[in-house]
Amino acid sequence: MFQSQQTAVGLPLRRFRPPISASVELHRNRPVAIRSPLLQGRILQSAGPWRSSGDWWDKHFWQRDEWDIQAANGRLYRLFRDQDGWFIDAIYD
Repeated sequence: MFQSQQTAVGLPLRRFRPPISASVELHRNRPVAIRSPLLQGRILQSAGPWRSSGDWWDKHFWQRDEWDIQAANGRLYRLFRDQDGWFIDAIYD
């Protein structure tokens, strides 16, 4: 008897520690351009935002909006925006 195996397929996400500060231009509440020490230029595609939060049980809880973007260089990145501004959180490999 054969057992069915399902394999999850996805892209590895490499996080930047600490995240990289960025300036993001919006059009109709969607990111369309980015400027940072790592990356500058147009954003070709974006998906999001997704609301993330953590440590909700603690007085130091956090929450933020996350976006996945495709930059003009073709690479995929994860951005987030919180009370301190915009940041590049990770790159998809």
